[in-house]
Amino acid sequence: MAPDDRFVPICLFAIETGIRQNEIVQPDCSCIDFARAVATIHKTKGSKLRTVPLTQAALVILRRQPKAPNSPVVFWKGDGAVIDWVSTVFGKWSRKRSQQMPDFVRFRFHDLRHLFAVRYLQNGGSIYILQGIMGHTSVKTTEIYLAYLTPDKQQVAKLG
Repeated sequence: MAPDDRFVPICLFAIETGIRQNEIVQPDCSCIDFARAVATIHKTKGSKLRTVPLTQAALVILRRQPKAPNSPVVFWKGDGAVIDWVSTVFGKWSRKRSQQMPDFVRFRFHDLRHLFAVRYLQNGGSIYILQGIMGHTSVKTTEIYLAYLTPDKQQVAKLG
């Protein structure tokens, strides 16, 4: 499988889950509970175990991933090794698009995480539940996403 074949599902999975890049490429299949529709993230930025809910779209992405012959890693390269090129490939893709399309605004892979958070709140999600999903130690960190909501939606997000 070529890098491009793995690149798109990783990006879509980031948008569906809000999971950090390094957290996406490291978990193995045992971290995914399809019955409960959750992913358990062990290697987190803050070294705190967390459980992330998986949308139906995220579950479809996971089910479509081919199994590595010698590794339990979900998103893998070569012989089942952890992918280490996501941000590089994403940066090249974004740069190329900005050169091809003058109105295209370059962005980082990490911005897909922000997109998830804003959409989650726009769809009526709780700021406090989002804090847990994102793995933020303080709700103050999560509150930056409230700026992208209407006052009514902000109220809904704060009340949970």
